[in-house]
Amino acid sequence: FRLLDIQPDEIDQKFDIREARLFIASLKNNVDVYEIILASASKARDLALRYFDQEGLFDNVRWALVDTGWSLNCQAALKRILSMHLGVEFNPVGYYIALMKSHLPEQEAGIAHGFVPRPEVVFCRRRTMVEHSFTPALHASTRSYMEQNGSVHPVLGEEVRSDAELTYVRRLHAICTVQA
Repeated sequence: FRLLDIQPDEIDQKFDIREARLFIASLKNNVDVYEIILASASKARDLALRYFDQEGLFDNVRWALVDTGWSLNCQAALKRILSMHLGVEFNPVGYYIALMKSHLPEQEAGIAHGFVPRPEVVFCRRRTMVEHSFTPALHASTRSYMEQNGSVHPVLGEEVRSDAELTYVRRLHAICTVQA
């Protein structure tokens, strides 16, 4: 906190989106702080890069993200980590149901296309309902990666959904697989 001149009473301060972006920018622009962050994340970053390599992300094949969408936070995180390996000119491409008006800019997240071209449509305002009803995942979110028996595997977060919800997820996934 000393490097950023943050006072003890400011530690729990809540930010709006603009203030949060300014704070993140200040972290990036402070060389000493940025080096500390990069060093502390190096093991996790190296494991993630090994996992991406193992899964073929660095093969000479075109690929894109396909997701529900909204603000492009995941795509921006992927751009940051892959840019360290592929160079700063790397720009991932993502295809989404829709994008919020306040989604991250292309220079931060890469190229993004919304199936619904107008930002902040009805889907964005009801994104939680869309995600939970129509696009639920078969597993909990990936929290990190770990090496086991010479390969890297995702470490999933705690599953918090009920048995009824998981039954719905598996049924929806099976129906979509058959229809596809």
